[in-house]
Amino acid sequence: KNTNVVFQELPKDWQFIGGSGLIGKIMNEEVPQDCDPLGPQNKLIFAAGPLAGTLAPQLGRISVGAKSPLTLGIKEANSGGPAAQYLDRLGIRSIVVENCAEDGSLFILKISKKEVSLIPAHAFKEKKNYELTNRLHKTYGRKTTIISTGIAGERMYHGASVSFTDINGDPSRNAARGGLGAVMGSKGLKAIVIDAEGAPLVEIADKTLFKRTVKNWVYVLEHDITCSLYKKYGTPFAVANSANQGSMPFKNFRSGSPDSFRRVSGEVIQQKLFKRGGKMHGCMPGCIIRCSILYPDADGHRLASAYEYEAIAMLGTNLGIDDPDDIGRLKHICDDLGLDLIETGAALGVAADCGKMTMGNAGSAENLLREIEQKTAFGVALGNGVVATAAALNTDRVPAYGGQALPGHDPRAVKGTGVTYLTSPMGADHTAGLTYRAPKQKSGQAQNSLRSQIQAAVCDTFGYCINSITGGQSSLYGFLADLMKARYGVNFTLDEVVEIGKQTLKDQLKFNTGAEFAGQPKTEEFFRTEPINRDNEVFDIEDSELKDIWKGLDTYKEEKKVWEIRMPPMPEILMGIGVVKKLGGRIKTMGIKKALIVSDPFIKKVGRTDEIAGILKSAGTDSVVFDEIIPDPPVEVIEKAGKFYKEENCDSIVAVGGGSSMDSAKAIALRVSHSGALVEYESLVGGTAKIKPVVPAIVCIPTTSGTGSEVNPYAVITDRERDVKFMLMSNQLIPKLAVIDP
Repeated sequence: KNTNVVFQELPKDWQFIGGSGLIGKIMNEEVPQDCDPLGPQNKLIFAAGPLAGTLAPQLGRISVGAKSPLTLGIKEANSGGPAAQYLDRLGIRSIVVENCAEDGSLFILKISKKEVSLIPAHAFKEKKNYELTNRLHKTYGRKTTIISTGIAGERMYHGASVSFTDINGDPSRNAARGGLGAVMGSKGLKAIVIDAEGAPLVEIADKTLFKRTVKNWVYVLEHDITCSLYKKYGTPFAVANSANQGSMPFKNFRSGSPDSFRRVSGEVIQQKLFKRGGKMHGCMPGCIIRCSILYPDADGHRLASAYEYEAIAMLGTNLGIDDPDDIGRLKHICDDLGLDLIETGAALGVAADCGKMTMGNAGSAENLLREIEQKTAFGVALGNGVVATAAALNTDRVPAYGGQALPGHDPRAVKGTGVTYLTSPMGADHTAGLTYRAPKQKSGQAQNSLRSQIQAAVCDTFGYCINSITGGQSSLYGFLADLMKARYGVNFTLDEVVEIGKQTLKDQLKFNTGAEFAGQPKTEEFFRTEPINRDNEVFDIEDSELKDIWKGLDTYKEEKKVWEIRMPPMPEILMGIGVVKKLGGRIKTMGIKKALIVSDPFIKKVGRTDEIAGILKSAGTDSVVFDEIIPDPPVEVIEKAGKFYKEENCDSIVAVGGGSSMDSAKAIALRVSHSGALVEYESLVGGTAKIKPVVPAIVCIPTTSGTGSEVNPYAVITDRERDVKFMLMSNQLIPKLAVIDP
């Protein structure tokens, strides 16, 4: 209001917290809980983590916080980009923006080693993010990093995001959730320009410990399976997992299994990148995962940056759109306008359901985004989010909770995440505690969610990238504790890190007790009562379990991680020269009446399948032969064999040949006994848990040595559509009998 800039020492009690934790402290001390989110009493807070300037891997996230115009409670959203690291090098943990500019004035906050000042920015009024940042970079230099709000925030649309430039200067990183861009617009703050030139590196108290800790963690990250998938495919690797789990929104959350999800899968996106000259990079210095995608068009020109799963889910499958290029164009428009693509995608889905756009037509979706820019009456409703859009269209089916749109993880199919939506002080926000542990199980989901919410609170307080959480025996909390020791020279324990995350949640819950958050209309009725997917799933966690979730907060401790070695059961084995002749009698005792003999053309040609068929016949067992197996057997061959199995009324499968024939036998057994697409049972996307003990008997007769498929629970199949091999894995696929006859 008075354009003053004041420095204040970080209180001693807050020295070791940043990000979301620091926002909670400031909000509770300085912001009235019942204030108008877009009024002068609300404060807009930018907070770096306490380790940002060290450039330790994955620790450069920055948090933005305020009272949300959507949830009417405390809100934290975070983003990548260099901003947090620049601020830490400049000796700044947090920026707090107070009051509101008068008479519609606009300002830019310029921060450098030499000065901090507010500069009039009327020349940038109604400028979208790309033009704005390009002009600011020309004025202040390409080495600066910029925080901005586009026209959506300037107009105080409740679905507005706060945008951050990445290491390439592209304003495609967003602290998007909760409408914090509208709060930035209400302050009259168009942009923050941060120049760290000449600023020293942060001081490290124990350089030896720091180097050792970083080296060890880099090793953990480089050898973690999930991190490796992010590194290879970016977040779009989650497309197949979510679609196969039934949690990826399709046509306004009418289903969780989009028909054509393979057209937008991580493998397809990767192929387009390689063909067109796109690339992946880290959104912030120090990132070694580098999951951020620069997605080009067919001519190699940038179409969208930070091309991620949520864009594919909310601007793609949720709208029935399955062209990656169309999704990229819609994502770029949202980035340019400064819109939360999750909130906007949900609003567009409701609009499509109500006939305002054509489901599956990217052009009609783009037209509605242009209405937001043109400030039509309906465009304003869209810009204000899914609840406002539903109200404008007079529909009560709203994919939201507590005023905020559901993200691209349907709570009916991933129940622990649904618990997060309904209990988190952040509202319906996957970044507050995403969990796919036992996703369809009804019991124990409050504990799953609590564990994930504490983990997310730790990450957001320390500025750690949540996409880099590892499995195995590694401890993120131990890594953070060691880094705190190294930087500040103080004793810091793993338990203290966990307590900081727990305290962050307590502070957020405390603020919301006096805010209107609890009184927000609850719109979860449709996902409690409207079933999706072939299993007719609904969100069915009891209200009593939701209400009791925070009773476990004080006593929560990090679980001790242990290695488990699980030995799968072995099949019955007949071994020795000539034992194949005993096959007929053994098959008969298994109750098999008609077997499908599976082999490749060569095994058929040399007479081995006829020999096996003759042995079975002599024992009174019928059989038919399918001899079309090829190396790296594709899904199409499995489907053909499964159809043949059913047409011939077979009740078992006998594989004769090498690994491809035996793997095919297992896949055929799965195909004929389970519904849905075969790729839904891929082990990497949670398919193992879906395989039930209804698989027909499998007998394997290897003609080569070395694969081990005759005694193990694995089968490797090729998905030509994605151009990948995938694994089926279940003890149900272990053959009942292995015949080893040299």
